[in-house]
Amino acid sequence: MKYLFQLRTKSGMTQQELADRVGILQSQIQRYETGKTKPTTEVALRIANALNTTVEHLHEDENGDQWPREVSEAEITYDRNGKKEQVAFEQNILSLARMIKYEDREAILKLLTDCIEGNIVLH
Repeated sequence: MKYLFQLRTKSGMTQQELADRVGILQSQIQRYETGKTKPTTEVALRIANALNTTVEHLHEDENGDQWPREVSEAEITYDRNGKKEQVAFEQNILSLARMIKYEDREAILKLLTDCIEGNIVLH
């Protein structure tokens, strides 16, 4: 995650602030920034959300591609309390969907449908 340091500092966050938002230790953020370890998919998703980008764009640097895309102000939405939501959520869901085993896809779709229809409440 070569660009993690740049994205974090550009957003004005310290390692500790990012770690708190993501729910991990500051030392782990440091290891990701130095390339000593790579985050799990779940942690990468939380990092992307905290930095207002996508998992896909966080990992572009591994292939030497362009700087990760930030979500533009026009794409930002707000929740019921007027707080910014991470609009990269949909892109992250799509990135994760590509990793779902074929045999699990039907069950995942049913779970999502049940959640949307209110048959299941996740808290």
